[in-house]
Amino acid sequence: MKKTFIPEIRILLNKPEADAEQLFENCFPRNTGWDWSEYTYRRHPDLKQRLAGIKNKKQFYDICLEYVKDYYKKNKKDLTEAIHLNQDDIDKYGPNFLRTLAKHFETQWPQEHAVITAYITISPTCPRFLDTWSFWTGSKGKLGSHRRVMYHEILHFLWFKKWKEVFPDADPNEFEGPHLIWKISEIMAPIILNHHPTIQLMGQLRDGGYEEFQKAKIGRMKLIPYFERMYLKHLASDEIFDEFLKKLWKSAMKYRSEIERI
Repeated sequence: MKKTFIPEIRILLNKPEADAEQLFENCFPRNTGWDWSEYTYRRHPDLKQRLAGIKNKKQFYDICLEYVKDYYKKNKKDLTEAIHLNQDDIDKYGPNFLRTLAKHFETQWPQEHAVITAYITISPTCPRFLDTWSFWTGSKGKLGSHRRVMYHEILHFLWFKKWKEVFPDADPNEFEGPHLIWKISEIMAPIILNHHPTIQLMGQLRDGGYEEFQKAKIGRMKLIPYFERMYLKHLASDEIFDEFLKKLWKSAMKYRSEIERI
């Protein structure tokens, strides 16, 4: 029997410039988008002090970069340990998760993406990059918490591969925020991780997802319970995953205006 291909998951330390750019994006004042500044400053109170009163973009970034380099130097031992501990953990749980996800989504992991890279970051926000199949995960906290982040981000890679198979005309540019397709993926990732019975046996902590989605309503019902109910109904049926995605998108379009306001 031919062995099913699954990618390798590799843990590396992020580049200081990348972390600095993310801290800049999180904290530099702007009038649009979700504000991550206070969330970031709770993790890095010294950074808040250094940036106080700074309005020039270049100076703001330079201070972020200096802070990151100082942090890396002072915490080199802890960051190195985080890499090794997370690598050992994902080596233990990752292969079964990858196989389970492919079976559930009824698709295969693409061999052109032989490695999924997770970068240890000091940013409290952990972006993912569909072009390189890479993402960020935190440097502190329990291993189960990091595993939850990794599962969440890895799920997106196969989700969008499957989405493109079901909806071949979908624009990949809309797989990023703030587009509706992106929002649906962010709504569904925690729901799948929290309710798929096999994944829940892999030592995975509950995924709360974005607070903004937790608070939102569509019609008279809260948004998350609405889509949870749809997913649980799918799990209890013999419906193929393609059909579930079509029903999901139909519901998303029905409540498009409410979801896009989030």
